[in-house]
Amino acid sequence: MKEIDPRIIITILLGGLLVQALVFLFISSIGNNADTIMLVMLGSAIVLFIIAIISTVVDINKNPNKYKK
Repeated sequence: MKEIDPRIIITILLGGLLVQALVFLFISSIGNNADTIMLVMLGSAIVLFIIAIISTVVDINKNPNKYKK
């Protein structure tokens, strides 16, 4: 299997920022309160953070020599 490029993780995180911005615009256009917006943004940030951590851990386990100094 190919090694995971750090650009993939950066893309996941930037995609998360885009999703959060779109969700913020969507919810604020509906007129809900700020608590709903913050909960949705927090949930999506946590999910994307977990995906990035899992991707990094899998990459470290598959290529341990890549991260040794």
